[in-house]
Amino acid sequence: MPGADVGTPHPAFVAEQYEKLTANTKIRLASYRKYNRILNGTIISSPESKLCEK
Repeated sequence: MPGADVGTPHPAFVAEQYEKLTANTKIRLASYRKYNRILNGTIISSPESKLCEK
């Protein structure tokens, strides 16, 4: 990959490893995949305002 650091893993590899760690049972994997299907490209972000701070 041009411009990538030699020691930097490919993002798809990192995502695959993350999934293996967090979806390590059949029930978790099924729930994780259902969750991803429901999100379907949704972007979630934190609010920029500091409503909870005094």
